[in-house]
Amino acid sequence: MKKVYFLANAYSPHVRQWVYKNKEVDIDVDVITVDIGGPVKPEANVIYIGFPILRRFKLLQYIYAGLYLRYSRKYIGLLHAHNTSGYGLAAYLSGRSYYLTTYGSEIYSCDHKSRLYCRIIKVVLDKALRVSSTSHKMKSYLVDKLNISHSKIYNFSLGVNSVFTNIGAFDKDEFIIFSNRRIGELYNTNLIIDGFYKFSKRFPNVATKLILLEGDLDSKYANSVYNKINRYGLSNRIDIIKGFVSESELVGYYAKSSCSVSIPKSDQLSSSILESISAGVLPIVSQLSAYKVLVDAGVVSVVKNEVSNNFEETYIKFIKGELEPLRKTLIRFSDDLNREVKSELINFYSAK
Repeated sequence: MKKVYFLANAYSPHVRQWVYKNKEVDIDVDVITVDIGGPVKPEANVIYIGFPILRRFKLLQYIYAGLYLRYSRKYIGLLHAHNTSGYGLAAYLSGRSYYLTTYGSEIYSCDHKSRLYCRIIKVVLDKALRVSSTSHKMKSYLVDKLNISHSKIYNFSLGVNSVFTNIGAFDKDEFIIFSNRRIGELYNTNLIIDGFYKFSKRFPNVATKLILLEGDLDSKYANSVYNKINRYGLSNRIDIIKGFVSESELVGYYAKSSCSVSIPKSDQLSSSILESISAGVLPIVSQLSAYKVLVDAGVVSVVKNEVSNNFEETYIKFIKGELEPLRKTLIRFSDDLNREVKSELINFYSAK
């Protein structure tokens, strides 16, 4: 069995999915981390190499982790860093060979962050033996903007955990919209509230609800969202889920939802959207090139003007009973995608 050491936040949903899929292809994973606690329970052996006194200084934690690995004889094997600016930096400083998985938010932010930040991103990417991304847009950005070698970028999605498969059903009396990304400016939560307000005004007598996930929120932005909810008088129609949620809780929210909404400013091929598709719950999404494969397959509703229009269109499908046949299309697409994941992962880790 192949052994891989993840350098990653052991408690993140992203890493949970990587661990889950690696087990399916007989790759044994230990997670080396500087994080303590988080939204999900790790499903792998977790190795903490942080320095407690530096806990409030994340950058110093990454630097310490990298130097620890450089001078330690422990954990010898392939490193796979999950994110470029943090754990990727630790991998770079370790002096060891490593693979790297990029996050869209940190890569695209090179356009407006400091030259030093962009330089760090560049050197970490350059030294990585292999780089994984989840969208053609990301791959193009890495090649065209950061001059990363095309040959070492592997573009694939990890699909989703099977617990999300086929859990939606549409014998429901209430039209529920699930905002399945955390409250944040990147995810345009205020636009979702605006859209829900307009939709509610058009259909004042409809039994409808919006579910919001707080997640790892920006408190200042979140307060603007909460104030808007109160100003619009929507408190009784919006459920705000505090903190992080477990996988089983996510399954429950998808099971009772008629559609999901995720309209970020930028993104890769998000696992949140794939989870919704796998559950048979139609995702309403931004018009982003990262979602092209989903748009081409007809498994998402794309916002072209205002998200309130998409809410209305989906509600019409809901009352006409048209979401049930669409659900079957979503699940078929997800099943096909998940079948491709194993071969993509094997190719990624076996590449010479």
